[in-house]
Amino acid sequence: MNSIVESFEHVMMPLAGKISSNKYLLAMRDAFSMLLPFIIVGSFFGIIEWVVLDPWGTIMGADGLGLGQTFTGLDPKSDAYKASSFVGTLQMYQGLCNNVVTVGFGIFSFMLVAAFSYRLGGIWGGDKFSTALTAIGAFIIVTPQQVVGKAGDKLGAFSLDYFGNKAVLTSIIVATVASWIFVKLSKNEKIRIKMPETVPPAVSQSFAVLVPVFVTLTVFTIFSTILSNCQFMGKAALNDLIYAIIQAPLMGFS
Repeated sequence: MNSIVESFEHVMMPLAGKISSNKYLLAMRDAFSMLLPFIIVGSFFGIIEWVVLDPWGTIMGADGLGLGQTFTGLDPKSDAYKASSFVGTLQMYQGLCNNVVTVGFGIFSFMLVAAFSYRLGGIWGGDKFSTALTAIGAFIIVTPQQVVGKAGDKLGAFSLDYFGNKAVLTSIIVATVASWIFVKLSKNEKIRIKMPETVPPAVSQSFAVLVPVFVTLTVFTIFSTILSNCQFMGKAALNDLIYAIIQAPLMGFS
């Protein structure tokens, strides 16, 4: 038995060492670590919203501690309780807590794009802030900018479904590709727009990355246009396509 374990360690330990020292994976780890405070704060407010303030939840509901009936004298399952100012106040505070929950979870993938591309810009030798902004722009381009209203008409807006946990793989792919293209082009001196030394550094840097930003966003625009018109597997959005090909089968397997 010991020989089997030793053989396993002999094979896996070097492999684990290479994986742990991979700069790309380290950047991914750091990106998720940067978002950890937002997840913790969002979880805290989520507990308050779903457990403490829910009029029919664990604290206030009849199936829980029943404090709602204690405070109002009304049956939590009655219409009078539902229409009471007590329930209205709780739901108002639930909405306030949900704003913070949205930051921690509803736009998690959006923030992941910024954090991951920022780290990739650093390890690949590009301007970190410009890389992050470019990747965010690319992510917006591949995200549908229309939602269907109640009347069936299309409205100009974003759905949080494309910014939350369902879009994690999309954000990783977009951040990787956009960062690589941008950094690769920004290192090319032939396409760099150089300004006179009298120009402020911030303005000079903006013109220096003008062409890389233009090319990167153009690539994603062309890709998004092709995808929306061809609709591979009936999907017009990158996130929907990735979800259908990768995430849905994995969830079904699990």
